[in-house]
Amino acid sequence: MNKIKYSYNFLLHKIIKYFVDLIVYKKTFIYNFFIKYLSLGNFCFSYYAVKLNNVDFKDTTFRFACGGAYGNYLNSFIKEYKKEFFFLDIGANIGIFSLIANNNKNCKKIIAIEPSRLIYKKLKKNLYTNNCALYNVAITNFNGFADLSINKNHSGVSKLIDKKDKKNTKSQKVITKNYKFFDMIEKKFKPYNLLVKIDVEGHQLNVIKEIKKSKLYKNISVLYIENENNYKSKTKLKTMLPDFKLIKLDQLISFKHKNINMVFARKN
Repeated sequence: MNKIKYSYNFLLHKIIKYFVDLIVYKKTFIYNFFIKYLSLGNFCFSYYAVKLNNVDFKDTTFRFACGGAYGNYLNSFIKEYKKEFFFLDIGANIGIFSLIANNNKNCKKIIAIEPSRLIYKKLKKNLYTNNCALYNVAITNFNGFADLSINKNHSGVSKLIDKKDKKNTKSQKVITKNYKFFDMIEKKFKPYNLLVKIDVEGHQLNVIKEIKKSKLYKNISVLYIENENNYKSKTKLKTMLPDFKLIKLDQLISFKHKNINMVFARKN
């Protein structure tokens, strides 16, 4: 029965994707609508052709991941990457891009980091292969604990917050790690040709500072970073990465222009 459900759900994905790729508007909404009501069992296939467990269409971030709201650039980049690589997913959420990397036979190892305990449980159920190392921590400039805001209706907007913001925000304590965590990753896995995705809701500059301090930095080939879409923020990010050149500004298809993804490749 499980094989029948798997085959049916995958075929459903193929048919709906073919249909929504023919239209211009409401692609994410239409994909999710049919997947939600026609899939069998407690899993479905996302627009990106990866299986998602713990289906939760009440969560906006899940709908983005399932319906392809993140666009096709990073999906195609990872899926079609021809060389052997390691993938570091900082702010993995349910692991949509780690799952895409896992489907590429050239991916040697996935290291996925997600600070929220609730989302981490869902991440583990999606990334249960031996090819993945998962960590329930947040990256910042100290080892210890910090407060992470929680939004059950949009899990991807969770972020580290100050004590002054804690009073009016639902939050949970999370474990924090500094650059020494990346040193541990470098020592344990010996990654090379490392592709890094950073989506940490405004905390990206702090994460990059920690990566630059670490032994892991020299092994990074590509950085895909969600950043504020304004001149000051984009200029600051480019200044912080003198060893890299900007190769793409990737605007997500279902988002307003508040944020943009900036793609950097190491200079030769």
